[in-house]
Amino acid sequence: MNPPAGNPEGRAQRWASKLLALTIWLLVYLIVSGLVIYLAPLPSDFMESQGWAWKAVQWLVLFHTFLGLIAGAIIGRYLWKHYFTVRPQRFDFGRLLGHISLWLFVICAVSGLVVTWQAWFGDKISYWVDTVHTWSGFVLVPLLGWHLVRVWLRVRSRAALDLLPVVRGPQLRLVWGSSAVAALLMVVGVGFAIVTGGPDISAGIPPQTYSLKYGEDPFMPSNVDTSTGGALNADVLAGSENCGTCHKDIYDEWEASAHRWSASDMFYTTVASAMQEDTGIESTRYCGGCHNPIPILSGNLTTVVAEALAEEGKSGQEALHYEEGISCTVCHGITAILGAKGNGNYQVTPPPRYLFELDDQDGFLGKLSQFLIRAYPQTHRESLSRGHYKLPEFCGTCHKQYLDEEVNNFGWVRLQNQYDNWKESKWNKGPDDPETIVCIECHMPLTPNEQEVSSGVSDGDPYGPHPGQHRSHRWLAANQAIPWLLEDHEQVELTEQWLKGEIEIPEIQDKWETGPVIGTNVVAPETVEPRETLEYIVVIDNNKTGHEFPTGPLDLIQTWIEAKVLDASGNTLSHTGWIDENNYVDPNAHYFRSFPIDEEGNVIYRHNLWDMVGTTYLRVIFPGFSEKVTYTMEVPEDADGPLTIEARLRMRKFHQKIVDSATDNSGLTFPITDLSSSSIEVDVVNQVAGNIE
Repeated sequence: MNPPAGNPEGRAQRWASKLLALTIWLLVYLIVSGLVIYLAPLPSDFMESQGWAWKAVQWLVLFHTFLGLIAGAIIGRYLWKHYFTVRPQRFDFGRLLGHISLWLFVICAVSGLVVTWQAWFGDKISYWVDTVHTWSGFVLVPLLGWHLVRVWLRVRSRAALDLLPVVRGPQLRLVWGSSAVAALLMVVGVGFAIVTGGPDISAGIPPQTYSLKYGEDPFMPSNVDTSTGGALNADVLAGSENCGTCHKDIYDEWEASAHRWSASDMFYTTVASAMQEDTGIESTRYCGGCHNPIPILSGNLTTVVAEALAEEGKSGQEALHYEEGISCTVCHGITAILGAKGNGNYQVTPPPRYLFELDDQDGFLGKLSQFLIRAYPQTHRESLSRGHYKLPEFCGTCHKQYLDEEVNNFGWVRLQNQYDNWKESKWNKGPDDPETIVCIECHMPLTPNEQEVSSGVSDGDPYGPHPGQHRSHRWLAANQAIPWLLEDHEQVELTEQWLKGEIEIPEIQDKWETGPVIGTNVVAPETVEPRETLEYIVVIDNNKTGHEFPTGPLDLIQTWIEAKVLDASGNTLSHTGWIDENNYVDPNAHYFRSFPIDEEGNVIYRHNLWDMVGTTYLRVIFPGFSEKVTYTMEVPEDADGPLTIEARLRMRKFHQKIVDSATDNSGLTFPITDLSSSSIEVDVVNQVAGNIE
């Protein structure tokens, strides 16, 4: 029998009962939805094939967060009232469970608020706070459940107070109504998931518009492939700027790298335009697999698209995401290495996209997408972080290049091949040998997380193998030209230091060499006589590179020895490797480079590889080996000793002839880096006077 309507205690009891009903329903909903969210990170291939499930989970995260904020106030109000109601009563085991449940709820609620705040206003959620939120909720379930069961059994057995009117009358309707609302929210979430959010990853290749010039494989003569076997949505492959909202350190490093500008620097665009003019846009797929992956993977390197863009007055660079080069999604979307061929022998599977991820990131929907990624990062991590990223074979998909008949109409020609160089070098002692040094240890050394440290949140698991650090995405190597053109002084300086071997890498310092990457040493006799032929040797040592030196497009890179002999007054007696007023290097200098030739034996200077059939000159140094270059000169009769022999190894990314060709003789010239140098003195013996001058 319910208390009389006019009884204040009865009104309070009925109100408390309704509040209890709502409190229990909200707790059940949050617990169930939290459990589903916790168990929901599904394999990325399932997410890709069952997009509705992936979207439904995301809507559930949003509802869980929204109702959690509302429920916190409602449940908190009930618990506050309930606590002071039962506090005077005798303390027993049931009340102990109640107290523990209360504080677990407080911990769960506060940690949930912190995670929500970080996901919306920060750049990452704290790993430990998220863990506390999850497990405090899980522990709360059995404790609170047992507490409620004990109360129900006690009240039922004693039939004392009518504390559970929620099971009949208006309160029963409240429970069923609340349950119906919860079910409706679930249905709405699934419905939204089916009809909204998330782009289609597949763009398809319309057969009437796509030219299969090189056979049925739509990406030939590149070796790239996709998980669908066809084109992908270009917008899904792009959007690296969005990644920078959370991974600012890495994004800033990538912005300065050669990977970022691989499709838009002046030399690539010059060569690609010439190739397209000579042999058609389809042939540029050969370059695109590594330099320009978004247009080739999206099926846009075809004649119809090029003609349509031309009619609109646009270039491929403007319209096809050339500006991103090797984007975050392309590189992190590589799910398979297709053998050891090179020329882009990888397969891309676009990661499952979050709701509204391609919307304006500064608008509300974009912020909502960022919130989902931060609040629910499990699928994001799983689909974008794979073990093979650490393997040299991963780098070898592009850092191994060859020509075949499809490209040069002649036959197979070997080009740059850093992967096989490393594989056959002294640095590779086997995959399980701790003395082995792999690509990422040199070119992606561990770097402190400046952004994450300052913001107080961690990038992933702080208890991982390298807490507080990430792999640098600058990819420091030999390209000092791109950052110089962009006036990125920090990248220029770091590249210079890298080339000279001045950057230490602690993780491999105990198994790497010290000093210059490429050493220069002069060997000469201690004395020489006037009118005598002085013979000296310049020794170039490949101390630290994991591949041949130099490496890359050797018909573009210019590396040479400058050697000079000076007398005691500073007069030049011999000089080779000088640079003239037009920035051309002495043709008689000792070069490390190659001269590719066409079918008629003519040297190719424009990097027009589609005409290349071989090389007429190739000079490189294998890892751990040396090159000895002998120089001679006749000592003048009146030579003023001692003589000083100076030698330095010099390098610039692009030789002047290709620069003049690409810029219509604009006068542009690129900086030169002195990799190492050496000098030695040779005394001149005066036989007449019998002494040394």
